Amino acid sequence: MNTAVRVTLISLEMTNFKGVKHRLIDADGCDLSIAGAQGTGKTTIKDALSWLWWDKDSENRTKFGIKAWASMGESVHGLSHEVRAVYDVDGVGLTLEKKYKEIYTTKRGTSQAVFDGHDTEHFVDGVPKPKAEYNRKIASLIPPDVFPLISDPLYLADVLEMKPRRDIIVAISGDVNDSDVIKADVALGQLANIPAGRTIEEHKLVLKAEREKIGTYRKTIPIRVKQAESDKPVLASNPLDAEGKLKELNGQRRDLNETLTQVKAGGGVAEKRVALRTVEAELLDIKNKHNAEISEQVQQARDKVSHFHSALNELEQQLSTKAQAVTSNDQMVDRYETEINDCHRLYEEVETSTFELVISSNCPSCGQGLPEDQVEAARQKATGTFNQEKSQKLERIMKDGKAATAAVKELEQVKLDLKAEIKALEDASTLKEDIEQAKADFQEMERKLTLPLMSDEYTDKQFQKVEIEEAISAIADGGADQVGQLNLEISEIDIQITELQKVLARNDQVKALDATIQLLKAEEKKLGGEIEAIDEEIKRTEHFTRVKVSMLDSKIVAKFPDVRFRMFEEQVNGGLRDCCDVCDLRGVIWNDLSDSEQYHAGMSIVEPLTEEYGLIIPIVIDHAESISNIGSTQGQQIKLYVDETLPELVITKVAKGDS
Repeated sequence: MNTAVRVTLISLEMTNFKGVKHRLIDADGCDLSIAGAQGTGKTTIKDALSWLWWDKDSENRTKFGIKAWASMGESVHGLSHEVRAVYDVDGVGLTLEKKYKEIYTTKRGTSQAVFDGHDTEHFVDGVPKPKAEYNRKIASLIPPDVFPLISDPLYLADVLEMKPRRDIIVAISGDVNDSDVIKADVALGQLANIPAGRTIEEHKLVLKAEREKIGTYRKTIPIRVKQAESDKPVLASNPLDAEGKLKELNGQRRDLNETLTQVKAGGGVAEKRVALRTVEAELLDIKNKHNAEISEQVQQARDKVSHFHSALNELEQQLSTKAQAVTSNDQMVDRYETEINDCHRLYEEVETSTFELVISSNCPSCGQGLPEDQVEAARQKATGTFNQEKSQKLERIMKDGKAATAAVKELEQVKLDLKAEIKALEDASTLKEDIEQAKADFQEMERKLTLPLMSDEYTDKQFQKVEIEEAISAIADGGADQVGQLNLEISEIDIQITELQKVLARNDQVKALDATIQLLKAEEKKLGGEIEAIDEEIKRTEHFTRVKVSMLDSKIVAKFPDVRFRMFEEQVNGGLRDCCDVCDLRGVIWNDLSDSEQYHAGMSIVEPLTEEYGLIIPIVIDHAESISNIGSTQGQQIKLYVDETLPELVITKVAKGDS
């Protein structure tokens, strides 16, 4: 890039910002070397610059402790927390300033001012600006989302989330069109048929959602099969034997009726016997139709019971899962409350600890008395070190206590939500009542199946039958005893026929349930095939990702030649997980690199980004003591060193090129 905007820091002034009461850093456009022990304010400098430019601290947090803390959980009130920086932007001066203040208001009818929130004042070159105008000015120089990318070598790999990191790398390197990827591999040809306007990634999400939906429904089928099996009535005898026996009994009954007819033969008897057979046939037809209708209603009632059982099983599983979540939540609350109590106890122990020091006034080598000013200097240094370490311990304890308290509050809310969900499920469910009602309906249908038919049509036909039989009896003369015996035998056969008909009716129920079970199993198999087809399509989308990343890799390497990016991760099940892991040229992943290696890998990212965005700004290098051969950069360097021998910050200006 031919021209780039160069921004250098001239000076930085902090007042009541975090743990710093006041500090003025005169950079004068030079590189800075800032050294000091832990807790002396090195990261505070980094946070101040970040807050001034993009309203976040150096860890990308919008909510962080700007105000100084007076004690555990309490901040210092009534102060103005200020950061002011002077920059040189291509030879033109620029002063940025923010002031974070508490707001106090006096309500009507009272004389005492009460706390009413916070306000941040913004200044550009000493002129007050509304927040929106201040942000526009900042964005016109360095967009807020670009600032951390080119000012912190560790930001993209260590702080930024995976997806925006991946989007930035692809956007800068040059994306590959989906259609070009599909054309590049014949195995991806079927992906060309996905709906217009849908990306491959969106298509993969749709496939996974559909697979989950089908899989969830498919899991209910074995439950329904089991319920149908349990609903089968027990058969007392072989249905085939019953059918043969019924056929035999009907033949016997027919023979007995013919014999009875011959016995009762007389004037007009034959005609009436024909009429009797007609009525009996009509009665049988009415009864068969009735039984068929009731059997269908019995099956519907049985299906309804099965459906409610499945729904109840699903509800009970949801309630069990949420109850387990409540128990787990309570265990976590107990652990955090123990941690809070430990923090209170430890804070009190550290707070009440006192410093005891015995310093000899004689030289340990020669035994002569030491000057009093040397003894006093040694005492003050030791006392200062003790107080600093005590302050650091109290700050860590306070931070841990606040984090545990926030965690307990969040877990208590989660517990309330879970209990509310459990109560809502229990209150809304009427499944048990539905099951009992459905069972009652089913039993009523079965009872009707065994009751004598009571319709008006059937009753009329029965009366006709009785009238004809009485007429035949009246006509017939003689053979009364034989007629009685024949009728008795016919009645006994009718009882056996009725019992066999009940057996066959139960057999019909078993057949209907077996048919239902077969349909369910066929559906389960069909859904399994659909899941397999979806899995194959998902594999194609993952192969697409591999091909696309392969095509992208050359572009990414051209843009970032000294670092590598792993764009997806192979899973144990053969699938892919999107990622954007930074690696060095050996392929070692970011988290396994040393601090020094992470810095050099990060600078291999920052330098191409600096050229891409046309911006050269100060680069903050944290933990510089652990980095070998920092080297030079286009932008101004602000190096932060941890040195436990320095109780106060030591700031050194280094001319560009001398570092």
